[in-house]
Amino acid sequence: MNDLIDNVQVRVTEDDPKALTITVRNKSNGGCNNETSTNAPVAKPPQVPEPPPSEPPRKPRRKRDSNQYRDTGQWRDLVVQEWEAVAPGEPLGGMTLEEFKAATEPVVAERANLKRLRGDVSGTIARRNTADHGAKKTINRVIAGVKASPNFGSDSDLYRQLGYVPDIERQRPTKRGNTGDGESPGQ
Repeated sequence: MNDLIDNVQVRVTEDDPKALTITVRNKSNGGCNNETSTNAPVAKPPQVPEPPPSEPPRKPRRKRDSNQYRDTGQWRDLVVQEWEAVAPGEPLGGMTLEEFKAATEPVVAERANLKRLRGDVSGTIARRNTADHGAKKTINRVIAGVKASPNFGSDSDLYRQLGYVPDIERQRPTKRGNTGDGESPGQ
């Protein structure tokens, strides 16, 4: 390093990874900073070795900025809350807080509508499950009626067509042969 240069800092901006901010502190200027920006290619950071398989993988740290709020409704609520707390009377982005709330009202309305519809769906699923339970009991009652009927029974074509195996088509379990130790399998 030159004897006149006290400190050099290089930073990569998050918005444009090709842009650099270089800060140089000179001894001769009484510690003043000179900043320059350039669009030079940035070297890749060194590769971090992967942890051994016995350790759980590390999660990358999330940046603390508005992109972490992937849910637009939460992001909108955060903006309204902080705007009301810090600068309630200030116009930002060419609009007042009330104009912003009115412009983003569809976000709130559609989320409320979706929440109501999800409630309707879960209620409908519960009613369907209750109806299924009652229908299964009725179906089993009819199947038992087919089996008990003198006209049909458990060996009938109707019983087979309903998806059951008639008694005459069921295979009997096979007997095991001699086990080789001089004992018969039934002993």
